[in-house]
Amino acid sequence: MNKILATLVLTSLLLVPTIMSAYAGSGSGAATGSVTIAGTCGLALGTSTINYGSVTPGLTPVAASNSLPINNTGTVNALLTVYGGNWTNGSVDQILASNTQFNNHTAAGPFTPLALHSVPVIMSPALHPFPAAHTSSLTSYWQLIPNVLNLGFTGSLTQSLTFSASC
Repeated sequence: MNKILATLVLTSLLLVPTIMSAYAGSGSGAATGSVTIAGTCGLALGTSTINYGSVTPGLTPVAASNSLPINNTGTVNALLTVYGGNWTNGSVDQILASNTQFNNHTAAGPFTPLALHSVPVIMSPALHPFPAAHTSSLTSYWQLIPNVLNLGFTGSLTQSLTFSASC
């Protein structure tokens, strides 16, 4: 019986260095980090309405110019476009969209108009984000040529405009 016990103890002592050697030694490793910085697009209009007041076709050649500030609220440059529909009294088109005109220059200078269309038209190819050292807002100026399709029409009309920022 003593012989078996001694063998067990001896075997147990021989295993201890083997277990410890599994934790001994040195090593190194490396890791690489990566990240993608994403930009955001954003758009804020200075107002949600453009009011041309009261006009008389034939007597009012061009309705007064209205300003509309547009800001890029995103973090990267944006391509700014606009499109719109015809002027309607709710059910019938009364003035074509192309009679709405805009420009992106000062109101004091000559008005070089761009006609509104039913498909997107570029207003600014690179509207910078706010705040930025560059222009982060654009003031557009809008006018209406009141060429009604139905000469006998009187009443209120509305037009929808859609502005879009693409990054």
